[in-house]
Order: sequence, then structure tokens, then C-alpha cells
Amino acid sequence: MGRPSLQNLYPPDFILNNGIIIETKGRFLAGDRRKHLAVKKQHPRLDIRFVFENSRRKLSKGAKSTYGQWCDKYGFRYYDRIIPEDWLKEKGKNKHPTIIKFAGKKSKENKMINDKYLDDEDFVIQVKPHIDGKGWTGDVSLSIMVGKRNPLSDETLKLC
Repeated sequence: MGRPSLQNLYPPDFILNNGIIIETKGRFLAGDRRKHLAVKKQHPRLDIRFVFENSRRKLSKGAKSTYGQWCDKYGFRYYDRIIPEDWLKEKGKNKHPTIIKFAGKKSKENKMINDKYLDDEDFVIQVKPHIDGKGWTGDVSLSIMVGKRNPLSDETLKLC
């Protein structure tokens, strides 16, 4: 089985100490919505929640549905602007990797990290801060992503 392309790797914005995944969104594009539905379908035990700039924003120009209504329809919890304190205090539910693999279609919106723009030997290192109720804990998660043409394997990239 080959490695997934970069479009099929999901690095969450934040993972709370209790295992809750937090996605922060200003704009919530169609490609993002498709990705989160695919991840939820393939990893139903993950607890993915959204923090929106404004959950009352319409999904697109002329749409009747809002970001919040989309979350309600598909069973995602959400909040506006902050991570609610009760989310931080919830007991841990699950542990999972900092990068989640899933099968899905390529997103037109995901042009920032796309293996067609990388050379074969390139890889992307992502550093994400750990956040608790008081702010940054001083810890970070380090994720390494390689394109499907990269000769490196997951085994050769393990950090000691």
C-alpha cells in the first residue's frame, strides 16, 4: 500500500490534551467541508470540533445555510472565536496521531501544501503549539509530510 498524497493527510490545527481536535476557521470552503466529512466517515471515533470567526456566516454567496447549520447537520460541535473552557476540562476520550490519513478527492483550495509543487526529495515539517486553558504550554507537535513521489518512507522519517 503506497503512501497517501499530501491532499490525503490531515494535520489538525490543535489537539487538546484530552484528545479533542480543534479546527479554527475564518473561511470554511467547500474543499474543507468535504475533507472533514471524509475524515469523520473514516475515523468516526475522532472528536473534531470547530472554532469559527463567525458561525452565522453563509456557506457561500447566496446560500441559505450557515457554517453552524452545516456543523449541526453533520454532527460537529462548534463555537465562535474561543475554545470554550468546558472543552478544555472534558475528560480524555481518545488518542490519535498528529497527522491523520484519509482517502478523499484532491481539493482545489489546498494549494499551499501540494506535492506537485515539491521536488521528489522535499518534505514539509509542520510545527503546532500545544494550547491549554492558560495558553501555550511550551510544547509543540512536530509533523512530517512527504509527497507520494518522495523516496523517503514513514520509517526513515521517525524522530528519536
